Amino acid sequence: MATLSGRIDQITYHNETNRFTVARLVLPDTRATVTVVGSIPTPVAGETVRLTGRWTSHPRYGQQFRIETLDMRLPTTAEGIRSYLKSGGIKGIGAATADRIVRRFGHFWRDRKMI
Repeated sequence: MATLSGRIDQITYHNETNRFTVARLVLPDTRATVTVVGSIPTPVAGETVRLTGRWTSHPRYGQQFRIETLDMRLPTTAEGIRSYLKSGGIKGIGAATADRIVRRFGHFWRDRKMI
């Protein structure tokens, strides 16, 4: 069993019926992206997650991380919060509004050691 933590960068595929998802995950230390596959109830680009699972090799799509457990994490950096807000998960907030929110409340997060 392996563990990965990172930010969901892109949702490649999501089935609403069985929740099977293919997504790209950005690893925080290297900024490398990996493909993760498995059940994610409501995936949103910009969310920070901790996954446990195993590495597999798909004959057509190559190396993938198959999710067995998923733990959603709140973003803790200004960039993570901006990415989450502009991801489309909150209706009416796009990139410009997300930037304004983070600029306006950035001092709040810094004061609480979140960024």
